[in-house]
Amino acid sequence: MEKKTFNIRFFLKKEKSSESPHAQIVMRITVNGERTNLTTHRGIEPEKWDQKLNKVKGRLKEDRELNDYLKEREMKAFRIKSQLEDKKLPVTAHAIRNGLLGINEGDKGLLEAFAEHNRMIEELEGRDYALATIKRYKIALSVTGEFIQANYKEKDLPLRAVNHKFIMDFEHYLKTKRNCAHNTAMKYLVNLKKIRL
Repeated sequence: MEKKTFNIRFFLKKEKSSESPHAQIVMRITVNGERTNLTTHRGIEPEKWDQKLNKVKGRLKEDRELNDYLKEREMKAFRIKSQLEDKKLPVTAHAIRNGLLGINEGDKGLLEAFAEHNRMIEELEGRDYALATIKRYKIALSVTGEFIQANYKEKDLPLRAVNHKFIMDFEHYLKTKRNCAHNTAMKYLVNLKKIRL
């Protein structure tokens, strides 16, 4: 059997539009030359990063905790690789990334479920749903996709990722980034709740 090359690295990525002195720590998964990146949702000042050692410099408590977190993410990636091998499933960078995100084969994505819902109500236009309602759901799908891309840097998330924090972050996004009034934001969340149920 051909031996697969497998590597985990972390690197810093500074958002051009950000005024923050911090740079995001990104996890890179490489399997047989195929690579994919995954945000760790952690950031530090660039001068505190040791690229050669692939870790944070310093001996402060927060430095140790961040390094422990990165090591835990790395070890989890290795566990997912082993699980894929045990189940005789393809070991790919994308499969390991999905495992880290909690997305398993067969899990339905939020946007996928949202689009499916919209297709179904379109078929009921003029009977159970007015055209205006259908348009509202289409806009809600688009805005939800924008939020997931902006906040999670992902194309979709599993349905079970829609928890209290997701709702709070979405409401904040609607009111700050899209300048929605409270009532408008609540309508988006009501639409989302119908999909989640």
